[in-house]
Formats: sequence, C-alpha cells, structure tokens
Amino acid sequence: MFIITLLFIFVLLYKVRFAGFKGYFDDYLSIKSTNAFKGIMAITIVLHHLCRQFADSGNYEIWLRPFDSPMGWLIVSVFFFFSGYGLMVGYLHKSDYLKGFLLKRLPSVLFPLLTATVLYLPFQLFLNKDNLNLTYLFDILTAKEFIVRNCWYVYSILIFYVLFFVIFKLIKNTKLAIFVFTLSICIYEIVCAVVYKSFFWSASSITIAFGVIFAYGYKPITEFIKKYYYFLLPATVVGYIGSMAINPIFNKIFHFYPPEFISENFCCLFFVSFLLIVCLKFSFVNIFTTFLGNISYEMYLLHGLVMMIFTDFIKIDNSILNVALVISLTVLLSFLIQKVNKLIYKNYSKHILCRN
Repeated sequence: MFIITLLFIFVLLYKVRFAGFKGYFDDYLSIKSTNAFKGIMAITIVLHHLCRQFADSGNYEIWLRPFDSPMGWLIVSVFFFFSGYGLMVGYLHKSDYLKGFLLKRLPSVLFPLLTATVLYLPFQLFLNKDNLNLTYLFDILTAKEFIVRNCWYVYSILIFYVLFFVIFKLIKNTKLAIFVFTLSICIYEIVCAVVYKSFFWSASSITIAFGVIFAYGYKPITEFIKKYYYFLLPATVVGYIGSMAINPIFNKIFHFYPPEFISENFCCLFFVSFLLIVCLKFSFVNIFTTFLGNISYEMYLLHGLVMMIFTDFIKIDNSILNVALVISLTVLLSFLIQKVNKLIYKNYSKHILCRN
C-alpha cells in the first residue's frame, strides 16, 4: 500500500513548479490549471472512498490513513468552486453567455450521468432484487437512494445551473444577482439539511457561490491575497482546524440540522481558500494531472461502480491488488466512457443546438 501512496505523491509532484518566494502564478485559475487540480481531486476521492470501504470491512490500511478524513465533501467543495468560478467568468466575458445556457450546460452533466446509470443499473438491480418495490422507486425519485453512487453532487449542480440561469436572466444588476444566487444556495442548504438530514447535501454547496463571488472580484481578491500571502496561508489552516473542532460540538447538539452545517460550510470555505493560496505559488500541471482532469467527472461517477464490482461480485482480499485494480479500471473505464459521452454530445450539438 505504501507503493500506492508513493505513486499518488509522484502524480501530484511530477514537474511541480514553484513561483518563488516573491513570485506568483497569475494563471492559477486558468482552464489548464483548474483542470489539473480536478485530476488531483478525482484520484483523491477514489482513494478516500477506498479507505472508507476498507475501514467498514475491518481491513484498515495504515498507508491510506491520510485519506481517512472528511475528505469527500471537501473535495466536492473544490468542484463546486470551480463550477461557480467558471459560470461567472463566462457570464462576465461573453455577452450572449445565457443564450441557450440550459441546452448546453444541462446535457453536459446529464449525458455522463445517463451513461453511468446504464452501466450501474444491472448491478444495482441484482444487489437490490429483494427490495424492488414502490418504496425503493420513491426513494430513488426523491434522491434518498441513488443508482449511481455519490451522485448527490450531480443533482445539486443541475439545480445550481438552473438557479444561476434564472437569477442572472431576470436580474440585470450583477451584484444583486450574485447576492440573490448566494442567498438561494443558503436556502437550498437549509432545506437539504432539514429534509435529508445529511451533511453531504448541505456541507459544501456554499463554495459554488464563493466561486461566483471570487470570479467577480478576481483582480482585487488576487491582489489582496498576494499582499498578505504569508499571513493568509496559515490563517486559512487555523480557520479550517477551528471549524473542524467546532463541528463535532454542533453535531452532538443539533445533529444534521442547519446550525451544524454552518461550521461545515466554513470548513469548506477555508479548505478551498487554502488550496487557492497554495496554487498561487505552486503549479501542479503535468501530463498525469491533465489526463486525469479531462476524465475527472467520469471518474467521480464510475469509481463507485468499479468498487462495487470488486466488493460484491469479485472478492479480492489483497488490499494492494484491490486498490490497484479499482484505480486502473476506473481510469480506463472513465477514459472510454468519456469518448462515448463526447460522441453523444457531438450528435446532440449537431442536431439540437444548431437548430436553436
């Protein structure tokens, strides 16, 4: 397992660049940079879920300990931030950005979800053959159960795309639209915390609003970070640790109700802020992170399927072989399915988008 950890570190640090103590990478939020970081987050979340699987089965591996933390929703907070940032950059720099917005954005999320659902379905039906009733169907329709594992993030992002379109279409004052969008995300979190009573739905969503705000104030915010860099770097770490320390207290008192996810929101905000500050000094763009970044969405959707196969259908007791197979097949499957998704979207664009 130590070899797996070393390989992860190699992928992360291969050709890493340092801007120097007085220098900064001004392209730290370029498409190239954010795509590479998505690749790092994608492989990290696979390792995190593998770690949780081993822990649940009693086959805990010490070398996976760095990934045995509340890492899943923190990683999703990074994806949410990049989504919000990308939405706002597009809105600010393209005068016709909202034209056909939903016809472009929603299928880019839905098509990979549908292909993943087709792959998951026979395995899920087999595993749940004794529970195939109206209750199970209702739970799927109300997002209390999922055919595609961990796809709560996908449902959320679809809702946020619609919210963004409606709000920025109706409100022409950009600052007011940002405020209303942020308020809408907060309301969404409260509703999810009350209805689902699960921190997954409400812990990390706030960072999509953070991404929108960051994009709007990109220049002054970046200059502020540069000016106070060596103060803000440790401050975000302290803020993150403090938020994490408060969270268990809130959990005992409120148990998944709105006051608890406030501390989780701050955890995510400090976590994302720390990573942004780090990326101003370090560039993690390399051939591996770029490749993984290109298939990061498919990896997020499909790694649960591969894990399911090697847990419920093919038993592999050797943890090193298990991890190696899950990662390898997840990457391979994601690469192949992405090709299918691109073909589907290409035909969709040709026959549907071109008519609008």
